[in-house]
Amino acid sequence: MLPVIFRADDVGISLSTVLAARLAIERGVCRNVSVQAVGPHLALVRELLVPLQRAGRIDLGLHVTLNCEWDFPRFKPIGRHPHPGLLDVDGAFVQHPGILHERQLPGQAVIDEAEAQLALLRAHGIEPDYVDEHMCFGWVPSLAGALSGFCVRHGLIQTDQLRFERPTPVRQADVVAQVLASIAAAARGPLRFVGHPVLPDNENGLFRMRGDAAYDLNSDRDAQRRIFTDPRMRALADCGRVQPVRYRDVASGCSNR
Repeated sequence: MLPVIFRADDVGISLSTVLAARLAIERGVCRNVSVQAVGPHLALVRELLVPLQRAGRIDLGLHVTLNCEWDFPRFKPIGRHPHPGLLDVDGAFVQHPGILHERQLPGQAVIDEAEAQLALLRAHGIEPDYVDEHMCFGWVPSLAGALSGFCVRHGLIQTDQLRFERPTPVRQADVVAQVLASIAAAARGPLRFVGHPVLPDNENGLFRMRGDAAYDLNSDRDAQRRIFTDPRMRALADCGRVQPVRYRDVASGCSNR
């Protein structure tokens, strides 16, 4: 049995991200949900996902956000006095981690904003199990390791410190086939696959990707939802080929022995 982390990302930025995450759990293989505290739908996260976490079915994570890839909507820092290096001209986050690198953003700015985002989740009755990074900003030298002490202080799993196997990728026609091919090529686990599930709706249709006017969030991320709900993926779990696991399982030593 191959242990696999299936993780839903960017949950909370639209209503359907929460609905799709719930679907990916109830009718699929998702066992980890990363929540963006900057999103407007935290109350729905508490209503639909926290009960599943309390029942031990999923782990919830703080998806620490320092960047906003969207021209619309524009997500802003939660902290009351964010570091200027985080800010675009409109007061929202800058577009990508490369800008944080150019500005040499200090690690303390990450910690301050992460504290504010964690406090907001907790104020909504959401107690995360782990921490990960939106847009993987940890490669920026000035930010490397910035969240380590934060995670220790709050008793949170720092997911980028966990080890995962990386099967040789096999090019496929769609994202689900790509994941299935990677699983077939894997000799051992744990593996990790991340998707950004949505259910197409009008709210998602308003999202505009900066620098890519043709990007269709509904189409792209509905396809990613199928990573979790495709019948072929569920069949692998049902037959015992893969074991969907939580980050807590991996952190406690789950492996393919």
